[in-house]
Amino acid sequence: MPAAVFQKFAPRPASGSKRTIYDGYIGAFTSDKGLKTLGDHGVCNNYDRLMHFFAQAAMETGGFTLIRESLTYTTVAAIRNAWRSRAAGKTDQWIKDNLLRKPQALGDWAYGGRMGNVKGTLDGFNFRGGGTFQTTGRDAYTAKGKLAKVDLANHPELIEDPQTSLLAACAEWKGSGCNAFADAGLIKKISRAINVGNANSATQANGEADRIAWHEKVFKAVKNAGLLG
Repeated sequence: MPAAVFQKFAPRPASGSKRTIYDGYIGAFTSDKGLKTLGDHGVCNNYDRLMHFFAQAAMETGGFTLIRESLTYTTVAAIRNAWRSRAAGKTDQWIKDNLLRKPQALGDWAYGGRMGNVKGTLDGFNFRGGGTFQTTGRDAYTAKGKLAKVDLANHPELIEDPQTSLLAACAEWKGSGCNAFADAGLIKKISRAINVGNANSATQANGEADRIAWHEKVFKAVKNAGLLG
């Protein structure tokens, strides 16, 4: 898919760090190496697969502008909004004193003791959301690293490399059966496979309606570019 098509459904930021991140992603997606990665995992077999794949990636990365989840929160309200149930039992003062502008502490509070992260360590921070599909948690980093043959368990920072994160995303995509789901147009199964970790989960993916909207935008851009025949 040409870079110009990406810009139709996910416009390139005007400047700053988001533009740098965006250029890294699009550069990886359209490079010979990236195209080989997509092809090796069956994503390039048809445009249905490509459109679903990049719709999920756009949703997870805010239009290809996020490489790692930011845990530097500056307001109590933002933390309460992001982690409603966890924050419900905490006072505003406690959140302010213990979590605001403390990304490592917030990582342990939000993610420690689950998803394979060891409580009381830096796991929650080190294995925060990262890459094309915003991989989160030690278990997920380990599993995707094994699929992609990259040591993400010991080097989670490697997810910040666009080519590595594309490889991990493609490995997850193929391993979760998303090629077949894309062929059948089963966007909810794809969304839950990528975001929840189980295509058959009764739990909705985060922003499931937004994922559908992203797919519609990708489809429109690809169609208008005359790529669907």
